[in-house]
Amino acid sequence: MKKELLTLIVSISIGMVSCKKSHEETPLEFSYPAVAEVSDPSVLFTTAAGVKVYNGGFGSAVAADPNSPDVFYMLTDRGSNVAGQLANSIIIGKPDFDPQIGKFRLKDGKLVLEQTIELKNASGNRLNGLPNPAGMGASGETAYDLNGQVIAPNADGIDSEGLVRAADGSFWISDEYGPHIAHFDATGKTIERINPFGTGTGGRTIPTVFANRRANRGMEGLAITPDGKTLVGMMQSPMYNPSKAAVANSVVLRILTFDIASGATKQYAYLMDNTTLTGVSDIVAVNSTTLS
Repeated sequence: MKKELLTLIVSISIGMVSCKKSHEETPLEFSYPAVAEVSDPSVLFTTAAGVKVYNGGFGSAVAADPNSPDVFYMLTDRGSNVAGQLANSIIIGKPDFDPQIGKFRLKDGKLVLEQTIELKNASGNRLNGLPNPAGMGASGETAYDLNGQVIAPNADGIDSEGLVRAADGSFWISDEYGPHIAHFDATGKTIERINPFGTGTGGRTIPTVFANRRANRGMEGLAITPDGKTLVGMMQSPMYNPSKAAVANSVVLRILTFDIASGATKQYAYLMDNTTLTGVSDIVAVNSTTLS
């Protein structure tokens, strides 16, 4: 589980890329700096002790705009939080934080935020980063606010991790709670939410075995094949299947493919090099059969 970043530094491959907006236009070359830092992140909130928390944490995932080489869409995590002193407890700095997508443009070596897309449920109400209730993707965590008060679980909670942008301008996001795979329109409103429990919107599910994911080690990475037909989700760590004890030394990670049109799924195994690794944080589709 990644903590919300107070500032953001995004590494971009050095070199030139080509972007072709239409078949008639000549491909444009664009040069990227080695590192690009977000310009002037805003203050998200200030604690009673005067600690400023900056809303520069668009660090969970990045999706390039295929038509604009200088535009990137970036995703926040569930919000600023730290582990509590009690077992399985977390302290959430801003319980009403709404996970969001930022549209950034690269200008003079800086990533400038041009638009913020707040994530909302199907009714248009803002989502949040709170743990889900039992039977809906509960992580087993007890959340507390900065005053030590327990925060109730929330069905609209999403621990946003993986991001892809579809050709129609909509977004797909994977999370660590359920795990969930959620589809949002260009304004951030939920079109569909898919999980192993059947509690999402739209009626579609992924295999129930994914409910055995290790808490907060759910679907960390998400990719889409170049043809736009298939989502590819990457579990961060070995799942507790059939039990935690049975996989104590496992190096097996699961990859899920989801056919967007039909909802058909397939599963693949990926082997980590050794058990000391924490897992895989992202996945990219190089082509329809090769992932990186």
